[in-house]
Amino acid sequence: MASDVQAAITSLDFHIFDSINNGTGEERAKAVLTVRLVIYRLVSSFLQDSEKVAVQLLKADTTAQSEIQILKFIQHIMDDYGVVFIEGSLNPNALNSNKDFQLSHEFGLWLMKNLVQLAGEPDCESLHAACQRMLSSFLSLARAHHLPLFSLLIGEVTSAIADLIQISEQVPPVGEVQKLKRFRNSIATEAEFSTCVPEASGSSAPGHSTDITVKSLQHCELLQSVLTQLCGQFAFELVHFSTNKLSAVWSLLCAQVELGELPLKKVSLDVIALLLQHGSLPPLPLQHYLLSCLLASFDLSCELNHRLEPQWATAFDVSLAEVFNMLCNSIDTAQLEHSFLSSLFSELQSRIAQQKFWMCDTASLYNALYQLVVTLYRYRLAKLFPCYTTKRNLINKVLVSRVGTTRQHQVQDCLVESICAELLAREVVTVHPPLEGTEVVDQNRNREKEEVNKRHPEKRRKLLAKSAEEEYNSSEDQEKENNSNLFDLVQGRLKKLMDDLHFTLEQKEQSISVEVIEGMCVLLETLMVCAATCATTVPNKLWLSNTSIVDLGRLLTLLVHHAAVGGDTANVYSLIIRGVGALLYITDLLEFDAEFLTSLACIASLPWIANDSSWVDLKLMNSQEMIATSAKIRPYLDATVQSDCLLVLSLLPGGVAPGWKTHCLRLALNDKSAAVRSVVSRALLNIVCNQSCTSHLLVTDLLRSQMEDESKEVQLALARTMGLLGCVLSRCAKLSRPAVVKFDSLLCFQLDITCDECENSLDRHAANEHVKLSLSLFDLFFPLSACPEAEVRKAFVKYLSRVFAHVRLTLAESKKCMDVCLTLIQDPEKAVRVECSKVMAFLPLCGESALCRYDTEREILQQLNRLYKDADKKHLQSTVVCTMGSLGKLATEKSLLQVTLGLLESILLGDTQVEAAAQLQMREVAKGQKVIMIKLFSKLKRDICLFLCDLMHAEATAAATPLMMLEKVQAVFGYKSLQVFLTENCEYLLPVLMRKASPTAAVILKEVANKLLTSRKHLIISNFKYIFSYLIISCNKSELENALRFAQNESQVSLGSLVRLDYQRMHNNLLLYISTHYKRVFEGLELLAEKDLAYAGPRDFSSEANMASFLQPRLLGILAFFDAELLTNSKDLQEKILTLKSLTAIMKLMGLKHITPVRMKVMATLRIALQYKQDDFPLLSCKAWLQFVHSVDMCALGPMLGQIVVILLPLLEQQAKEVAEIFDFLIVQHQKELAEHFHDLYFIPDIPELANVQTVLKQHTEDFWKNADFATLVQRCLRGVSHENVDVRIHALTRLRALLQANQTNFHEMVRGNEAVDVVISQLVSGLLTGCRESSSKARGLVGECLGVLGAIDPGRLDLMTNNPKEETRFHVSIDDDNFAVDLVNELARAFLAASDTRGQACSSYAIQETLLLYGIKDTEDTSLPGGKLWNRFPEYVQEILSPLVYSKYIKTASTSSSAAIKRPIYRSRKGNTFNDWVYNWASCMIPQVKDKKAHTLFEACERIFKYDLQMCLYLLPYILHYVVLDCSEETTREVVDEVLAVLKHTEKSNGREQHDSSDFRHLSTQTLYSILDHLAKWSRLRLASQSQQRHTAGKKSKGLLCMCNSPDGFSINLSMNA
Repeated sequence: MASDVQAAITSLDFHIFDSINNGTGEERAKAVLTVRLVIYRLVSSFLQDSEKVAVQLLKADTTAQSEIQILKFIQHIMDDYGVVFIEGSLNPNALNSNKDFQLSHEFGLWLMKNLVQLAGEPDCESLHAACQRMLSSFLSLARAHHLPLFSLLIGEVTSAIADLIQISEQVPPVGEVQKLKRFRNSIATEAEFSTCVPEASGSSAPGHSTDITVKSLQHCELLQSVLTQLCGQFAFELVHFSTNKLSAVWSLLCAQVELGELPLKKVSLDVIALLLQHGSLPPLPLQHYLLSCLLASFDLSCELNHRLEPQWATAFDVSLAEVFNMLCNSIDTAQLEHSFLSSLFSELQSRIAQQKFWMCDTASLYNALYQLVVTLYRYRLAKLFPCYTTKRNLINKVLVSRVGTTRQHQVQDCLVESICAELLAREVVTVHPPLEGTEVVDQNRNREKEEVNKRHPEKRRKLLAKSAEEEYNSSEDQEKENNSNLFDLVQGRLKKLMDDLHFTLEQKEQSISVEVIEGMCVLLETLMVCAATCATTVPNKLWLSNTSIVDLGRLLTLLVHHAAVGGDTANVYSLIIRGVGALLYITDLLEFDAEFLTSLACIASLPWIANDSSWVDLKLMNSQEMIATSAKIRPYLDATVQSDCLLVLSLLPGGVAPGWKTHCLRLALNDKSAAVRSVVSRALLNIVCNQSCTSHLLVTDLLRSQMEDESKEVQLALARTMGLLGCVLSRCAKLSRPAVVKFDSLLCFQLDITCDECENSLDRHAANEHVKLSLSLFDLFFPLSACPEAEVRKAFVKYLSRVFAHVRLTLAESKKCMDVCLTLIQDPEKAVRVECSKVMAFLPLCGESALCRYDTEREILQQLNRLYKDADKKHLQSTVVCTMGSLGKLATEKSLLQVTLGLLESILLGDTQVEAAAQLQMREVAKGQKVIMIKLFSKLKRDICLFLCDLMHAEATAAATPLMMLEKVQAVFGYKSLQVFLTENCEYLLPVLMRKASPTAAVILKEVANKLLTSRKHLIISNFKYIFSYLIISCNKSELENALRFAQNESQVSLGSLVRLDYQRMHNNLLLYISTHYKRVFEGLELLAEKDLAYAGPRDFSSEANMASFLQPRLLGILAFFDAELLTNSKDLQEKILTLKSLTAIMKLMGLKHITPVRMKVMATLRIALQYKQDDFPLLSCKAWLQFVHSVDMCALGPMLGQIVVILLPLLEQQAKEVAEIFDFLIVQHQKELAEHFHDLYFIPDIPELANVQTVLKQHTEDFWKNADFATLVQRCLRGVSHENVDVRIHALTRLRALLQANQTNFHEMVRGNEAVDVVISQLVSGLLTGCRESSSKARGLVGECLGVLGAIDPGRLDLMTNNPKEETRFHVSIDDDNFAVDLVNELARAFLAASDTRGQACSSYAIQETLLLYGIKDTEDTSLPGGKLWNRFPEYVQEILSPLVYSKYIKTASTSSSAAIKRPIYRSRKGNTFNDWVYNWASCMIPQVKDKKAHTLFEACERIFKYDLQMCLYLLPYILHYVVLDCSEETTREVVDEVLAVLKHTEKSNGREQHDSSDFRHLSTQTLYSILDHLAKWSRLRLASQSQQRHTAGKKSKGLLCMCNSPDGFSINLSMNA
């Protein structure tokens, strides 16, 4: 038979498998059918008849090999050529046709039927594992390549299980067998199957399948087990991808647990555990069925354990325990229904009452059940389960009663939970008694809980737990009569056990119950943990009375003496030490007297007392008896007990026998057992932590003697000690109790040394303020780094980070540590290397100075780069990359660049493994630096682009082309595409490529241009401004000539043309580097001047004055460029610092002559820099301001003095010395020139740095402020109130408010003293009323406060400007009027001076530039010209503003908004919900409607300033509407009227209950509207009176607008139209 199998297999041409992998579609299909046919023949001939197979397996081993050989052959094909079984496993899209799917489905069912049949045959046991594996492999193949097919097949499996359950419940007639009618398959026709492969004679087609015969109940259950295990292997897929089958699966599993034999029960329980693990739960009706099955299984286990074979019983119990453990997890995540939990708790209570828990022979099941009870305790079911408290108390009584008997472990968790909950509830009741109206509050609270439960299911558990605590109070009161207090119950049980032990000892019985001693320890541990848990909530609880403590100490001593003469000495003594450890768990909470603690020390010292008669400072009681006891006990004590004793001794308070404890440590150092010696270092740490003062010499002396110990245990303990020693000696450590207590070890051993310094975040790690230690304290541990044991080396590296947290290192010490780390970086063990890569990042943080830190970082990176290049193994390169990433997380600015470039090199040139590691570390670096990837690139982009160009130029190959490298970089830093990356960074890449000026650079340039879908010519032209500046500052003369020649050749454009294409920006970008490359920038400017054909000035640029004259026409453009550099968010801080430094250098170069005319523009630029507070920016700002005041003429500085001082005041906090230097220059050194302006500097603070300044100010202003009358002081304040700068106005208003409040008598005298109010009062009121339109809310608030101080004044007595006929002189009939031009330019100059930022100033400059051009205003020698006449009408300070703008070239950028899209009326719409927005948007929408060409040009030029200066907008708005109504359509007229009516309607509907902001908006809007209408009325009167010929046209249009305001809604505006 074996030969037949071999022949069938070898008859297959194995070249056919190449066709499966590499052939065409037709070849592959033919090959697949051929292999399928061979499989079919083998299975149908040798495996299809299971009975025949069973007979063959009973024969000699040689014949049995054939079946196994067939299965191995099929498994091999399944593993390597999955397409044979699942059509399309090589091509996922190949299963689109119904035919391919049907063939795969049918063939799969046929194969599964035969495998299931074999796996379920009892007599074919040797084939079961292979069949099971093959079934799993086949389904895995289907899952991976075709989920719908997998779903059908797994559904067939579950259906087969259901059919088998039905079969097992039926009793067939005698002589009949049952059939499993599943896995039926039918290829469409036999001919179709054999189209490509000739059919073998005598074989039937695979479509003729037969059903599986179920011969017996045993056979049926075996089949169920096979299929159930198959479901278990795909539990995850069932839960997440086949949810429609889950309910049926749960039902089948529960039925098998209920009805199946033990093996089937076990398999079903395993699958249930897997489903629970993956988050699946049965439907609600099935949950109770599942619970009954599980509890019945538990009962069965308790009854049959003593009758079953141990291995079967244990296996079943382990499976059942795993299900209970998964149920615990489901309870923790609040997934189970409340009724299920209630039933579960009741059933568990019933079984505990029946003592069934203690019938479990398997520890895992016993522990799982107890954990289930504890979990239910923590869930607090009181609110959900009315009888919960009663049942819980019944459980607790049983548990307490079990203490002191067999199987008493695990009860502590339940008791601790109950006692703490009980005490906490009583404390809450005591502190917070119920209030009246509790029922209503509870009802509202219940409704709130229900809503939260619906909206947030994840909060259910927390909400229910809270509800349970609230319910606990009432339920506790109800049960108080029937249930005794658990705490008292535990204390009573403890007293009884102690009394029993006392009685036994007094009777001097030889044997003593170990269970009773253990029970005493259990209860002690329970009480101690409760004391620690409730320390803050129940602080005054008496956990152990003084009498109990004394009795306990005496009892423990008696037990020790009894253990010496009784049996089971070691066990009894270890239990005594356990009790001592429980007491030491809360020595900080319970006050033990010295005698009691000494007795505990004596008990723990028994292993050593007999060996040393000195006892140092240990005061023995009954010394002879203790010595005898020690001598008798010591031979029975193993290393574990001695280790426990040593640790217990170390945890005693510091004042208890400190000398003796140290002596015991020395004795333990010489112990034969490595376990005892390894505990010495930990015990030493405990002692040091408990003592307030410890000699470093003593510590190192004890540990040094251990360093020679070659035991692995000792060396591991020493490595841990090294890390914690730093924490302890620096006084940062403390002994802390664990968050979760485990009762499987001594309580006191769970006290651990914790250090906030080491365990907090990395930021605090680097900036701690605790005591710093010398590295010499840790020198003795460094030999551990060379230990042969890898585990020791790993521990050494792990705890080295703790050492770094507590030392300050010199550069030499840092190098020593670095050498050790670099050696470990190359360790052959991966775990050591990985740990070292994490730790090494902390080394630079230990530097004694910032310079030391940087030097250490630099040295480490250099060594890592050397290691990376020299490494001949990939794993070492990966470790180096990980280390660089760890360093990058905490690196300084300078080192961050080196790390980033090193990781980039690994990404671009490393193999796949190294590249993946480098990408991961790059993301970690960004996370550590708290920036996103693209921000990290922006921070370093200049240097990264330089590195990329160098790398592409040097390393470009066919395998790694420049574009491939760039694509990797783009992907790493998160750019959307390579095009976006290149577009944003061409300005940094192209200059470097141009400098290369090589054929390789030309190739790279061409590829970049092609990727950007442009030409090299266009690419070079558009970026030449960056290329030119970079070449000038980075190249010598020959390199510059070569690079410029290369640029001309590549672009095919001459150098002169390249320069002139963007001439202004050439200067801008070049001047950006004047602070760092002054000489080279000068040379570049000379080159630009040579190419400037229009420049007629001197070309000898060796003189700075000539260079300043050359730059003067472009100065405004340069300043605008510097504004953009400072304001652009994409520019990193270093680029902004460079900009500010260069601005300072430009001011110095240009001097008084050229800076004074543009001083306001320069000052606005300097104000931008004040918003940056990082690094040295404030210091650089101060230097720039100092240069500014040196670069402006003193006569021009005078009016600006108050504004400069106000701007610089915030800098006093950071840079007081530097600001004081500026003030000293202005006020002290130039007091003669600026003295007349000192009266406005009353807001300068009196601080030590400004002592000289204050002295000068007092000399000039003190007499004035003391002696001047009230009227003069008010006039002085009003000068500040009308200042252009808002900050100056705010200070002036603050001063005015204080002045008015302090001089109420003088004020009232000026108001009431004469019949006419003093003119100063009229000026004061006029100034404040004007201030009501302040754009600053703070300024408006101060204006309101000042008006409030003034009180009510009869307006008839005031000589206000609004009542002055001279106001008519500012009204102009047309914009053609010269007076209008003068007034407009003056207003624009005011807006220029008032601008708070450079954008507003730029808009003002543009408006002035266009207005001057429109009216022809300029400074000419011929004053008879109209433009010259107008020029002479401006004040000198205005002329200074206008001078540079006569020749400026501001252009208006395209607007992003469209007025057509704005909803009308604008008032109170989304675009008009504030006064400023409404005025601005209304004016902007009206400008396009102006038909007059000159007016339209003028208004359009001024439009941009409206957004930044409200006063300017209000000034022009009447004129805009005036020209709109002169010549507009009916639709435009309607829009204007609608806007007017919207304001008036809102005014009428106001009811006085509006908020302040709304009322303010309404008032200002109404005032503005009436001002516009008043302007139109004046214009109409003047126009009709002066030009009778135009009376009809103009009057009709204006009258039309005004009359349209007479609406039927009741609004009427009556304006006199009489001339």
